Amino acid sequence: FQLTLDLTPNGARLASLFDRGRERELLGTNPAPLFAVILRRADRTEPERLEADSGWTHTVLRPTRGGFEIRWERPQNPAWEGLAVVAAAEADAKAAAWHWRLRVEDRNPSWSVWRVVFPQLVLRPPGERAAVVFPRGPGEVQPGVWERPFSYHGNYPSGWCSMPWMGVFAAGEPSAGLYCAVHDPWGSTKDLDLRADPATQTVRLWFDHPASNMGVSSNGFVLSGEAVWQLLRGDWFDAALIYRSWVRKEARWWPSLKSGQRADTPQWMRELDAWAMTGGAPAECVSNVIRFQGALGEPIGFHWYNWHQIPFDNDYPHYFPAKAGFDKGVAALKQARVYVMPYINGRLWDTHDRGSQDFEFNRLALPAATKGEDGQPCVESYGSKETNGEPVKLAVMCPTTPLWQKTVSDTVLRLLNQDGTSAVYVDQIAAAAPALCMDPAHGHPLGGGHWWNEGYWHLLEAIRQAKPSAAVLTTECNGEPFVRWFDGYLTWHWQFDGQ
Repeated sequence: FQLTLDLTPNGARLASLFDRGRERELLGTNPAPLFAVILRRADRTEPERLEADSGWTHTVLRPTRGGFEIRWERPQNPAWEGLAVVAAAEADAKAAAWHWRLRVEDRNPSWSVWRVVFPQLVLRPPGERAAVVFPRGPGEVQPGVWERPFSYHGNYPSGWCSMPWMGVFAAGEPSAGLYCAVHDPWGSTKDLDLRADPATQTVRLWFDHPASNMGVSSNGFVLSGEAVWQLLRGDWFDAALIYRSWVRKEARWWPSLKSGQRADTPQWMRELDAWAMTGGAPAECVSNVIRFQGALGEPIGFHWYNWHQIPFDNDYPHYFPAKAGFDKGVAALKQARVYVMPYINGRLWDTHDRGSQDFEFNRLALPAATKGEDGQPCVESYGSKETNGEPVKLAVMCPTTPLWQKTVSDTVLRLLNQDGTSAVYVDQIAAAAPALCMDPAHGHPLGGGHWWNEGYWHLLEAIRQAKPSAAVLTTECNGEPFVRWFDGYLTWHWQFDGQ
């Protein structure tokens, strides 16, 4: 896998990505800058952009053991004095791959690194019947995008950007392609983008990383993990095997396995064949679920919605008291070999959490809610209405805060220990992307990084240590960095052609 760079008076740019085994050039004729650094001054809101191929007065490449290092320094704009970028590439000859690390040095007190786009690649078709693969939902393949408009944007980690890798491959023989990934053991938040340009018959791939402590002067940036470009022989499945091989060795969320199975997941969960998903008061659903189990003649699970007196997506997180007879319904279902899994939400607090009134949000929850740059809480709406007809506005809570960790833990453990449920479904954790919280009172780095994951890891680990050994935790969708702490993912989101 031959990589060629051009050093210019103003920077450096990719000149070629050549597959010597297939005698094929992969790089498009309109290559993008290898990186872009988005900067903001403390006294301005408009971002400015510094790229790899322009704006520098001094760029040096030096060989290293197994590869090379490039250093960009002395920006042409004197206001950017003290900014430098260092990229190091190491060759893996056995895998026909290049592994990249990147850091931004910021010794200028007037500027903050806001985002870093790296890597960026513009690729021509790798052969006949070419296609792209990207991580929407369970992964998606789109053929022929070099000839038609197409774009994808995903916020990782989430259900619509489940893993941070993309690729191109040719279905014709001989197979050829390129795997492009960020192997990040922490699962830091990042955006993945893919855009086709039929006019040039190219596809552009890029990874956009919100910086840790964005808005803080001289924060700099270090890529979490490394970027990987690897020649691909095969299709999407072979690309997935490359990523899986890395995950099993390095990812901090990979669970402990025994004979290929989760040692910490009860056998009943691993063997369960069917689930009922319905809800309402016990009188409305328990007898029907028991009849369903009887018709199958095997144990089943029951994903129980609306077991609580509050409406759905409203007045969260005040789930108790449950609807009348809930505990007795759980007992009857267990007697009938039904494993009960009630629904709760793991992210949201209603800003009007008692009908249309503010009950505890401003007094208790607001300090622990995620905040934007303006200091206002990040809110979401899902179609539910308050008692006065207005949309329910649900604040996204910060998982690093003691209040939210205790709120979720208390709810889950009450359902498992007092009500006797077999599981709890904690909605949205592996579905919704991290919020770039800017509240300094929370103690986490502002904006980007992997603090969001770590907050949930700590929350969920505490629950797993305290829960009954036979109980399980599940969540929505399939954002990967939480798999170690959940026994099941509800992957309902098969929404696009080509998945």
